[in-house]
Amino acid sequence: MIDRISANQATAYYQANRNASKNASTAVQQEESSSKDTLNISTSSVSSGIYSKPSGAKVDRATVSKLEEEVAKIKENLRSYVLKLISSQGNAQAITMDTDVVTQAKQAISEDGEWGIKAVSDRIVEFAKAISGNDKSKLETLKAAIEKGFQQAGAAFNNQLPSICSQTHDEVMKKLDAWVNED
Repeated sequence: MIDRISANQATAYYQANRNASKNASTAVQQEESSSKDTLNISTSSVSSGIYSKPSGAKVDRATVSKLEEEVAKIKENLRSYVLKLISSQGNAQAITMDTDVVTQAKQAISEDGEWGIKAVSDRIVEFAKAISGNDKSKLETLKAAIEKGFQQAGAAFNNQLPSICSQTHDEVMKKLDAWVNED
């Protein structure tokens, strides 16, 4: 049979055990600290390898969210184009291209298309500016991150990016330089 105890008895028992544990822990810590030598080392300036948020710059969360939504929509459109292309190629003997899909893909990468050089470079630069809080002193960090992204994309193409990617890269770098030089 289980003994029933009151809430006051349980609380008192818990408090007594907790205080006993604290006292034992404090005694052990005091004994350890008295038996060890202490060495304090101070440095005048240590540069942290961890990114710290700049005090004055604020990330433009609205722009970042807007760009993320646009990219998600565009990725879904691209996925549907690719899915249509793949599904229309099911017959190994006769591969045919759906002319509507080909037309849509050509439009998407055209000068005014959503995957064209201008549109993609604009999105990359806007994202870079938003994520840096419009802090122009972060230019080299932004460029390095963008370079790394293009290199990773190149690895997916055996380091042979299509010419549209190289042109987009060049346009991104031009737009970043123009951003830094504007008043």
